[in-house]
Amino acid sequence: MFFAYGIGIESITGVFHGQGLSGFQGDGGAVPAAGRHDAAPRCVPRVASGWRRHHGGGGRGMMTEEGRKSIREQLEQHREEFGKLKAAGKVSAEMAVLFQAMYSLVQLIMTLLFERHTPKSSANSSFPSAAIPFDEGAKSQPGARSKGPKMDEEPDPHARTEVTEESIEVTHCQDCGEDLCGVEPFSHEERVLVDIEIVTRERRFRSEAKRCPACRAVTRGPFPEHLSGPLQYGNGVIAMAIDFLISQMVPLRRTAQVLHNMTGRRIAEATLSKWVMRVHRALDEWERRAIEMLLEAPVMHADETSIRVNRKKHWIHVCSAGDLVVKKCHPKRGEEALRAFDIIPRFGDRASGDEEDAKPVLVHDRWATYFLYDRCSHALCGSHLVRNLQHVIDASAPCWAQRMQQLLIRTCHAVNRSGHGILGETRFGKVSSLYDAILEQGRAELPPRPPRKSSRGQAP
Repeated sequence: MFFAYGIGIESITGVFHGQGLSGFQGDGGAVPAAGRHDAAPRCVPRVASGWRRHHGGGGRGMMTEEGRKSIREQLEQHREEFGKLKAAGKVSAEMAVLFQAMYSLVQLIMTLLFERHTPKSSANSSFPSAAIPFDEGAKSQPGARSKGPKMDEEPDPHARTEVTEESIEVTHCQDCGEDLCGVEPFSHEERVLVDIEIVTRERRFRSEAKRCPACRAVTRGPFPEHLSGPLQYGNGVIAMAIDFLISQMVPLRRTAQVLHNMTGRRIAEATLSKWVMRVHRALDEWERRAIEMLLEAPVMHADETSIRVNRKKHWIHVCSAGDLVVKKCHPKRGEEALRAFDIIPRFGDRASGDEEDAKPVLVHDRWATYFLYDRCSHALCGSHLVRNLQHVIDASAPCWAQRMQQLLIRTCHAVNRSGHGILGETRFGKVSSLYDAILEQGRAELPPRPPRKSSRGQAP
């Protein structure tokens, strides 16, 4: 047995390499990690204690936390009682061996049971948010701020904000009426009013037409070059439409309605589509250069998430290196999509040699398709590992899983704070030693589970 989530204890062996932290997506250093990833059996026994029906889950049951705690306490109580009998010499050696075997078997059944009936979400698994049946983002989290941003928070540098200041002067004492015009204030209190004024500006250009008295020719004033027709839309309207359609993913019809409410003009959906295509063509060259830079990067992160296109599931494939991000949409999630985009299949072609250390590193969530490409090394995403460990903790709360999760998070923060993406020799040695000790603890707590072939999905 191994992780309750279904990835082997060996899965995160070798996460550290050199002095960097393995593949926290969006962070600095990343290195390859290899190991087994065994999937959990499909059938597990049930127990009656602590059980309740999970409505809305297709009839599947879900163990309550109180039930799990009760079962663990009962098992531990029986173990302590047996230990007392053994210490008193009332248990034979054969019976002690038999009890230990039965205790290990019960632990195995418990772990499988808790794993099977621990709900998975985007917080404790690789499930994308779109695959969760409820909106987790709408739930308030413990410790979350319930009030607005603080006064000293920096505004978005891309925001177009006009700031005006008004001083509220004190001219007399509110108690005795003394004149305070010549008294300097000893402090100030500031309150901010944020408002948005939606104003549509129309610039009307009138071209004069004059007839020459000498030759009777008609001369008209030339319009600016960007006014090619009787009605044009400025960059502000186009930018807002692109933001609605692309960034906010607002449908064409609703975007047209919003713009009509703001400007009083009905903009055809074909015009909106034309603006999107204009941006698409303008970004062709940028995308080509971005892909070339990704192929040159020593570390590239890859991920995918689902999205609905015309009521059908599609997949957004993301390739990133630092601040450089390229996203592409495809109906498929696997090899067909990767070959169509031709980024990951070419990653590693420009390596200086065939040695493992010379290969660039692809960081991902162990989706099986990524392992088809051997021109690069592979590393497991630290963020996904942390979420998988959370599912282990939710299911059976083993000590080693909690320690490993804390170690990965603390080391990630330490790497980020270092400023150059690596740990010092002394710090890395301590982290590596603790990492190996936690793995040994996990192997001692949970013996390995027999391997199982994976037909699809994440690598076995």
